[in-house]
Amino acid sequence: MSCISCAARVKRTLKGLDGVQHVEVSLEYREVTVRFSPDKVTPEHLEAAISQLGYKAGKSRVVESK
Repeated sequence: MSCISCAARVKRTLKGLDGVQHVEVSLEYREVTVRFSPDKVTPEHLEAAISQLGYKAGKSRVVESK
């Protein structure tokens, strides 16, 4: 993912998933940060959605909010 339109496509796709509350895409760091409800969507679902767009999704790192 290397352009603004690619980032927008990823963001729009992830925000369209049930349970996704917020998406931030960093082109500089080639990273996506997602706030989501784990009872509605899993990191594996997020990775699959990114992969279906033709981008490689690396391993997720989950941080629980308090």
